Amino acid sequence: MVFYKILFKQREQITGSMAIIYSTLVGQSLMAYGELFDHEGTFDYENAKEYIHEATGDGKYYIDCVYINVSHLSRYTGMTKQNVRLTLHRLRNEHYISDDNERIYCPINLLDKGFIKIPERTNLKGWQLIDYAFMKDRAKLYGGSIDTWASKLRELLNTTTDNVYKTIERLKQKGYVKRDSNGHLLIK
Repeated sequence: MVFYKILFKQREQITGSMAIIYSTLVGQSLMAYGELFDHEGTFDYENAKEYIHEATGDGKYYIDCVYINVSHLSRYTGMTKQNVRLTLHRLRNEHYISDDNERIYCPINLLDKGFIKIPERTNLKGWQLIDYAFMKDRAKLYGGSIDTWASKLRELLNTTTDNVYKTIERLKQKGYVKRDSNGHLLIK
């Protein structure tokens, strides 16, 4: 699973479940379009951006949406079927997905901020899972730990400092992060 970082800016408007399912559907829809890979099978960002630009040329920013049934989305995302159904309903109501489920909102700048991989088979849900994925991704650059201040994480995650502290505390309780003797966060 992936999460498009541009969605951090919409954190106040959408739930974590919405962000995860939306990212999954957009990612799978882009992957289904075979011309987005180079001859070696590597995802080609420039070609993808060109495809998005051409597919959304009508100014409505929608691309063809791949069909994934509720059971498969449930297994893939680790969400209950009921949560998937409710989330899909909200995504349609908020116009991220067309009413007929055939098109999905895909702004041209979707890929500009990049994406992060969401770890599977955790007991984390929603924004907590996304925030953990972000910290895990960031820690790869620094040998498995981060020394980022809560105020910087607040800015990067587009949330409040209190939410950052609460998320770190919950992740500590669940064994996904711990502080080392230097005060850095070790991310598992």
